[in-house]
Amino acid sequence: MLAVSARLLRRPAAESGQCRFHVAGVRFHPAAGRVREGEPLEVRPELFAGERCFALYSSQGERIGYVPKELAGEVEGRAVRTAVLSEVRPFAVPWKRLRATIELG
Repeated sequence: MLAVSARLLRRPAAESGQCRFHVAGVRFHPAAGRVREGEPLEVRPELFAGERCFALYSSQGERIGYVPKELAGEVEGRAVRTAVLSEVRPFAVPWKRLRATIELG
């Protein structure tokens, strides 16, 4: 039997145009502790360790983390209509503190 990551099983269908995910790299970005639920986000393409990635920036222009690597292919080449911080849990384990929702065109 093929083992599949639980995160991949929850991955939304590309045709839906909406991705909801836990923000990657939160523990490495201090600004992630200063954001509020419902805050709009900006998605910017960047390079990390020589690979294409998509950084998430708060409305104050501070990087709070990244779109998970598993979802980068769904974001690549598509317009981001909206991006919002849909859940903030400051006392959760780092990889579950922030959840974002992005609407793709």
